[in-house]
Amino acid sequence: MLKFKFIFFLLLLSCLHAVSGFVFDENKKPVANVAVISGNNFTVSNEKGYFNLTDVADSLRFHRAGYRDLTVAATSLKNKIILKTKDYELPEFTVSAKTDQSYRLRGNKKVIRIKESDFSESTDMIIKEELGLDTSLNNLAGEKQTVKLMGMSDKNTLVMLDGIPLNNNGQAFDLSLIPAEIIKHIEIKQNSGSTDAGSGAMGGVINIVSKSSSDLNFSDTFESKAEFGSFGLKKQLISVYRNTGKMNTSLTVKKEYARNNFRFHNVITDENLTRKNNKFSGLHITFGSNYFIKNFKLKNRIIINDIKKGLPGPLNQSDVFKSSFLRGLKADVSSSLIHSSEKSQASLTLFGFRDRSLYDNSETIFFVWREQGRTEYDRIGTKAYYNFDLSEVNFSFKTGFTEDRFAYFDLLKPDKPGNEIFQDTYFISQHSDWEKEISRYKIKMNASYRADIYERKSETNSEHSWGFDSELSVDWKLITVLRVNFARGFTLPSFYDLYWIGDAQTMGNPDLKPEHSESYNCGLELSCEVFSVSADYHHADIEEMIFWHRSTKGWKPDNIADAEYANWEFKSKLKLLNAWSLNGVYVKNECYDKTKNGDFYDKFLMNVPFDILNVGLVYETGLFSAGLKYNKTGKRYMTRDHLNGTLPSFELIDANINIFKNFDNIYFTLYANFNNIADKQYEEFSMMPKPGFNWSSGLKFKYVIN
Repeated sequence: MLKFKFIFFLLLLSCLHAVSGFVFDENKKPVANVAVISGNNFTVSNEKGYFNLTDVADSLRFHRAGYRDLTVAATSLKNKIILKTKDYELPEFTVSAKTDQSYRLRGNKKVIRIKESDFSESTDMIIKEELGLDTSLNNLAGEKQTVKLMGMSDKNTLVMLDGIPLNNNGQAFDLSLIPAEIIKHIEIKQNSGSTDAGSGAMGGVINIVSKSSSDLNFSDTFESKAEFGSFGLKKQLISVYRNTGKMNTSLTVKKEYARNNFRFHNVITDENLTRKNNKFSGLHITFGSNYFIKNFKLKNRIIINDIKKGLPGPLNQSDVFKSSFLRGLKADVSSSLIHSSEKSQASLTLFGFRDRSLYDNSETIFFVWREQGRTEYDRIGTKAYYNFDLSEVNFSFKTGFTEDRFAYFDLLKPDKPGNEIFQDTYFISQHSDWEKEISRYKIKMNASYRADIYERKSETNSEHSWGFDSELSVDWKLITVLRVNFARGFTLPSFYDLYWIGDAQTMGNPDLKPEHSESYNCGLELSCEVFSVSADYHHADIEEMIFWHRSTKGWKPDNIADAEYANWEFKSKLKLLNAWSLNGVYVKNECYDKTKNGDFYDKFLMNVPFDILNVGLVYETGLFSAGLKYNKTGKRYMTRDHLNGTLPSFELIDANINIFKNFDNIYFTLYANFNNIADKQYEEFSMMPKPGFNWSSGLKFKYVIN
């Protein structure tokens, strides 16, 4: 009955008077993030330029930095709004609307624009809802959140922030360390992105573009948010944006805490228990600044994450890890000097991070699992970028250097020296973009190449990556887009894979070889003002895949597999009535072990779901938004030999509500999220239970100073 009342309430709201349309620039390209204001109500246009606003006054005002403001009478509003660009005249220098290209992905990519309602969700869930990807499906604060592209391991998804890689070498990056509140938009490239980012991008690249990277932010703004919810969840956030003409700065501080002591059904003992030792606390700080003088910009960013989290372990070993925890402190720093002119752009970037973590399981009564170790991971690097236009062709070049340092110290054996390893990497890359418009036709092509040379323990090796992307679009009544790309990529083994010397049950393998992939994608998209449908096919062949397996001396990694990853991705968006939209994504995975003469040849790969289905129904106006989301994740094998069978498929239903209200320059957002409404018991990995029904609610306050 509650579901029917909720749907009836949304239908009633849709009857309110609303106006809608599309915003384009002078080149007939859609303009996203345009503020559409009418009286006390407002909304913003999406990535297609579409907007919808209810309870309109006599006129509507359209505003976006880099464009001239436009006011239109409500009675004469047309379906298509054209905004004209403008340059901003500031003291002693001129800043045009030219985009900073130094941190953008090249070639075929998908862009997710962050809406006001997205700030109540985690970064990985925003990505999942848009593209239907295999994510960690975690709504608990502090749980590791990763994304798998093309069905590959999450270590093959490279995450960048403003063009700078965040992954530790050969490891997956935890997206929970990047709050949605600091994100402007997200670029996703599905297919090897090694020419963009180097090692670790065989599945693709996620480039998070932060608000602090924005060139133009002419309003002083103060934001705060408080949130609470299930399992003792508490979150507080404060953000400040300041502009002085020549310089703009931003500061975001986020603090969160959760007990995460959820109830679950123990399949071993067939009883309901409480997940213990799952407490989390975290502090996040981001500072960014942009300083402008004539055609130069100096961009700086500092990110600090301080976390402490309990690690309860799998159900069959809960006694072993009942007091274990992880404590980590990581600081990322970058500074870029960028010069822009009409036809070219150049930049020099210095970057690095310092990562310190402590794993403690020293209180366990099981001696073989007793461990207390400190891990140190440092990186320092520099890269130079140059981009220039020649008529219809754009060329860009990058070169750079990074030094990685890894060290592990066994604190239970203080007399044992630490295992300290250094790795130096040099790279050079080139991208060429060609774009041509002929009547209704538009053709885009990108060719890229990158060479990496890395040195480790006096050994020097090299890797070569290449890529080719093409896109043909035809502007008929149905806009038709055909895209094809090919690429070669690689992933170096992580320092943990190579040199792990932790507990007695695991050991590294210093003889590991890098993984290599050759992949191709092809896709077709049809769209108009009210709907879009697309179908994409992704295929990759991997050589020298690294698998952890049990040997006579415990668990160790080896290059023991070749594999074939393939998946179909079907996506649709449909506008219903004035403010409704129905979105759907279906992914079918076909991923097999292709190790020749191996015992597991042609077996489906472990930990890869057979399929994923996401459906979302959204109602959105300037005053209110609500969403109902359905996810079905298919079965997946638990072991490489399939002897233990599959984990069962599971279905999740989530909902969210956002209420927006403003008084002149003061904006309020009241929101609530309801996760796993049906209270399903499920596992993504064997013996690792997930929470049932849980909720969170919060209030966001924003004050804009004109």
